[in-house]
Amino acid sequence: MSTQPVSDFGILLRRHRRAARLTQEELAERSGISVDAISALERGVSRAPQRATIELLADALQLSEAERAQLEDAARQLRRNSPAPEDAPLHLVLADEDQVKQPSLPESNPRQKPTPLPARRQRKRVVLILGALLVLLVGTYSGLSYWLHLWPFGKGAPTATAASDYHYIQPTHKGGTIIFSTTSFFELDSHTVASTNPWFANDGREGGLIAALWGSPYAISRTSTFLPDELAEIPTLANGDVSKDSLTVTMRLRHDLRWSDGQPLTADDFVYWLDVLLAPDLRDEIGSTFGYDKIATYSASDAYTLVLRYKQKLASALSFLYYLPLAAPKHAWGGISNRDLINRDKVNLYPEVTSGPFRIESIDPGKSITMVPNNPYYISTTLHRSVLDKLVYRVSPDRDAEVAAYEAGKIDFTEDFIDGDFARFKHMKGEHIFPSTSFTHLEFNLNRPVLQVYEVRKAIEEAIDRCSIIRTVFQDSCDLLRTDTILPPLSHANDPTVKTYSFNPAQARNDMLLAGWNCASKTCIRNGELFPTLTLVTTSGNAVRMQVAKLIQQYLEDLGIPVSLQPYPSGMLFNSYSNGGILATGQYDLSYFTFTFGLDNFENFSGFHSSQIPTDSNPDGGNLEGVNDPNIDSELDEAETTVDLSVQTQLFKSLQHELVARVYVIPLYLSPHITFVSSNIVNEQDNAFSDSLWNVGDWFLIK
Repeated sequence: MSTQPVSDFGILLRRHRRAARLTQEELAERSGISVDAISALERGVSRAPQRATIELLADALQLSEAERAQLEDAARQLRRNSPAPEDAPLHLVLADEDQVKQPSLPESNPRQKPTPLPARRQRKRVVLILGALLVLLVGTYSGLSYWLHLWPFGKGAPTATAASDYHYIQPTHKGGTIIFSTTSFFELDSHTVASTNPWFANDGREGGLIAALWGSPYAISRTSTFLPDELAEIPTLANGDVSKDSLTVTMRLRHDLRWSDGQPLTADDFVYWLDVLLAPDLRDEIGSTFGYDKIATYSASDAYTLVLRYKQKLASALSFLYYLPLAAPKHAWGGISNRDLINRDKVNLYPEVTSGPFRIESIDPGKSITMVPNNPYYISTTLHRSVLDKLVYRVSPDRDAEVAAYEAGKIDFTEDFIDGDFARFKHMKGEHIFPSTSFTHLEFNLNRPVLQVYEVRKAIEEAIDRCSIIRTVFQDSCDLLRTDTILPPLSHANDPTVKTYSFNPAQARNDMLLAGWNCASKTCIRNGELFPTLTLVTTSGNAVRMQVAKLIQQYLEDLGIPVSLQPYPSGMLFNSYSNGGILATGQYDLSYFTFTFGLDNFENFSGFHSSQIPTDSNPDGGNLEGVNDPNIDSELDEAETTVDLSVQTQLFKSLQHELVARVYVIPLYLSPHITFVSSNIVNEQDNAFSDSLWNVGDWFLIK
């Protein structure tokens, strides 16, 4: 298969994006440049980028001066070889002028030069909303999520650890073809954009293919329980597979695992996967080890046992699970040099040897991939062998074409709908709406004296009718998306007893009066002083976001609190303290955005520690609200030192109570995830914690 050479600029851009752990969609959101334009630049099918475009990309990627200069040099080299004039109105063959959405920057906030991304604990709990398609698991669409997709499992295997948390309907029919599709573009004829191999997959658009083709040590159920896949059981302290200091983890594999060519799948294949992932000569292609470099040593003690030793204690009692490796077929690929792996289509794009419930049968480049069940070799501990004839991945050119194909019965499953699609596609047949792992919320700048008063924050919460927002924006039941806390309902640490203050305008006025503010007139007043206008900031370029922001503005003005709306490009809103980020430097009073929670609750909550408040001496601190609460600090300190999951879980539940009761955060609603599923499909299970096709091997058709 021929592929077009990629420019040095494209290679550098892709490398920096992967190192920043951003998908193309996330980079588009931060930079204001379209996904198609970024894809074209990375593939080398565009003309040379303009200087303004390079600046937007460098800012969004938070490149250092040296990295920025290197990117500019590569662009100049590309420009010399490009027929397009430098001052052309747009630099992309694929794009027209409206594909580059130049951010409008306030004159008082000139663009700053960014610094590299901060360390994990210091990184703010900020995840940019991508409509209803959300970063799943640990970091809304970080590279790590691809290793945490939920892969289907084998038939006839022990189910004692899984049966209570996975409801499987025995197939009543065999055969048939299921076609799934997405408008998230997957370049079927170029390995420079996407991959079906977990080593190289990084854009969040290959998940359905990876879930179908590859096994994994474990899966995560729709209720956030870890279920064994290739493992015989999940490592725990109780079964002795996690050491008391939590530094050593033993992976015990099933003894009957096979590759799709019938060869045994053993512990050596997991060692090989880590060897390649951590190889220095692949760093440019993989871009990041995604935390696997936390492993100090790894070795196979026998054919079915892999022992991992971590460099230091991980913060969460579940963190070690995120760094369990996958397996790669050493017998098939071990003779290929590391550098050449990504250039082999039979490894990177259309692997001939896989471990999941399906294997590739045929390819129609640029249009579809047809898969057939990987029988009799597929086996696992929780799920089952497929009874389908075929599973087809199809590329749709755009949303309208995809919807039309679904309604005509030409495809059976589609997803990736965003908030703005709600009204347009509401009540289309087979609609599934379920809460994602992201929640949209309102936060305070607690450095503002007026917002340090608990009664004022409580009054603001009571003045906002969250159910009305849900019904107005999403035209759906309040019960579906309403949330009172800041963990998704099915998270193991979610506490359903946590309750926010309900919409109650009269009580809000009473609370304001307790704080000394009389809100009987149009604007609250205290000792002749009008309540100051609060600046509400959010991300720009999102119609749903602005609709909600205007509703919040109206509710607070009804109370007597004047509000000024100020949208910012994501790269400016979430930039670092050193580079003038709006949130980090406190240039706001109220902030409204979406945060995606993973299963690592220490990662979720650590940004509320007072040590993480950004300052000149701590510019990368992630406590953007300025929460300074000794109780929260104490509970976070204890959570970081314990290895007992049950103790950590109780601490995180207590943290939810503290944050909600003190009104440090106002949960508004859970972001919805939308899929459309044919009524003929059985065993499809919506799962907020993983790829939607997490158990696709168990799906069957009743017609």
